Amino acid sequence: MGGVENQYQQVRVTYAKHLRYFLSYHAYRFEMNTAFIFITFNILQRRTACAKVRILVSRPYFTSQSGEINQLTSAEIKLALNQIESSSYDYQSNPRLATLIKQLKTVSGSVMRSNQSRSNYRVELHSQIFFSGLPNIFITINPCDLHHPLAMKFAGVDLNILIIYY
Repeated sequence: MGGVENQYQQVRVTYAKHLRYFLSYHAYRFEMNTAFIFITFNILQRRTACAKVRILVSRPYFTSQSGEINQLTSAEIKLALNQIESSSYDYQSNPRLATLIKQLKTVSGSVMRSNQSRSNYRVELHSQIFFSGLPNIFITINPCDLHHPLAMKFAGVDLNILIIYY
């Protein structure tokens, strides 16, 4: 019996751990399949967003906010989009739209590689700099581009790593 998230397995394996196993599989067939990587990353993003929305909807204040969001019209949203594109939008002008944007930022902040998650990382970096001060030195360790097996593998060279190390 196998498969991702099989309910009959004695030891539960999460979807993310199962995918990590697939990507580290010794034959590299999952790692080299770009469609597999794209689809699984999309599934992970959707699962994260759905989990965050499930938590958000269960909050007691959400019922009043959902009523405000439901009262938005398409004309208000189009007007706000045009103003955002021209950098003249004021978030205080429409409190219902501000509520919607706040909820969207809350959900998208936990989704991998979204604009809001990147913004959250920037805020975290700035707070770390404020707390600890500017870093004195940055060190980036890179393998040799010409001879390191890992760099050659990423470059697409067909290389048997076991022969090199054993």
